[in-house]
Amino acid sequence: MNMERRQAFRCFLVPLLNGIVLGAIVGGLMVYVAVQHNPQGEFYDPDLRELVLGSLVFLFASWFLPVALFVFAVESLILLLLRRT
Repeated sequence: MNMERRQAFRCFLVPLLNGIVLGAIVGGLMVYVAVQHNPQGEFYDPDLRELVLGSLVFLFASWFLPVALFVFAVESLILLLLRRT
């Protein structure tokens, strides 16, 4: 792989991994907060002592996807602008 292709691949892979990691952290924190502060039993049923996975997956995805896409887009743009100068 030549140097220019490797650098272009790095401008794609690094922001993608950073977006996935930060999105997973933010999504996981929101799921934790939802389970801890759950007065209506939407995410955790205290009587049956079980998690409501449908609601938790939707909550995780609703935070993971926007954060991951935003981080990927901003970081890719910054790396491309720095690469061109």
